[in-house]
Amino acid sequence: MELDKQKVLLKEFNRVARRVTPPTGLTAIRQSLGRWISLNMTVLLQGLGYNKSTIANFKGEQLILNIGCGTITDSSYINADLFPLLSTVAQVIAGKKEWELDLLINLPYYDRNLSNCADGIVVSHVLEHLPPTLAIGALCNCLDYLKSGGCMRISVPYLGAYDLASLPPNQGLTNQMLAKNSLIYSWGHQFMYDAELLTALMEKAGFSDVKEVAFQEGLLYETDLKSRQQESIYLTGIKP
Repeated sequence: MELDKQKVLLKEFNRVARRVTPPTGLTAIRQSLGRWISLNMTVLLQGLGYNKSTIANFKGEQLILNIGCGTITDSSYINADLFPLLSTVAQVIAGKKEWELDLLINLPYYDRNLSNCADGIVVSHVLEHLPPTLAIGALCNCLDYLKSGGCMRISVPYLGAYDLASLPPNQGLTNQMLAKNSLIYSWGHQFMYDAELLTALMEKAGFSDVKEVAFQEGLLYETDLKSRQQESIYLTGIKP
């Protein structure tokens, strides 16, 4: 192997190795506690009806839920995610950051206040963060939140995108195996899907007319993010 190529490869290896290696000590405790608080605060507030009044304000309007929006919010949609980390809450209280979430949603937890409320649901790069045992339940909740005839568009990172000679540029890596390991083990990812598997899960949850579609094609195509195009697959489904 050429020395320059070896140098680049080892540099990428070290970067990926650091990224995927679980933290230890106080960092691990802090991150675990932060996730626990975020998940359970979301469930608590959902159970107390936090989302009820917000949904009521949009009665009569077309309502598109953007579930798992993270920091990518859009005023055209109802943006929803988990209760933020305490550091973010502190920034909001201090006036250094705005509260950007319209709803608090822990997707595997059923929220009766959202039943039959949405004309459309966008779930972009969310399902891969859930334990696979919770996937169908989360999709069933999405189905319940839709009105009859409403549609869902779901996208997930696709491991097969890294089989191509030209790798997606998102990770800044040149080696296929490193890129695949990074995709599988980084960012809290729990499980990888392909279109066949995701179609089966959506149909099992009750969606009809499930289709794999291309970037910015099909139902709710306008919600696709250019930054995720090359490593994603997209599926749509309709509530009967």
